[in-house]
Amino acid sequence: MKNYNKGDVMFKVFLTIVSVCTLILIVFLSFHWADSLFLTSQQSFGEVVNKKFVPEHVTNILIYNSALKTSLAQPVYHDDKWSLKVKVRGKISSISVSEDLFNSVSKSSIVEVKYTIGRFSKNIYLISIFRR
Repeated sequence: MKNYNKGDVMFKVFLTIVSVCTLILIVFLSFHWADSLFLTSQQSFGEVVNKKFVPEHVTNILIYNSALKTSLAQPVYHDDKWSLKVKVRGKISSISVSEDLFNSVSKSSIVEVKYTIGRFSKNIYLISIFRR
């Protein structure tokens, strides 16, 4: 019976977990790309079902500083964000919009949208949105 070093076993377990997570990520991205890239766009009308405004804010991420041997908070600034959820062909999808467009439409208003439909998932991918 072979004696295994605890450090070697832990490293192999860690490497296996990282490999499986990487494989899952590659499969997910491949599916998303195959589902949404190089599709012909369509134009139709949709109904605004929700509006969302996220004000500018700051979040912090920790970055390790090897010289100080500690993690330091690095601020990340996020600008204002306006988004709309639009119902097109019975499915709901969201899109980021400008402040002017956000303010010019209300819930239940009808807008013109340019979109594609996923090959496999049949999800709606909004490309652009226009006021009517």
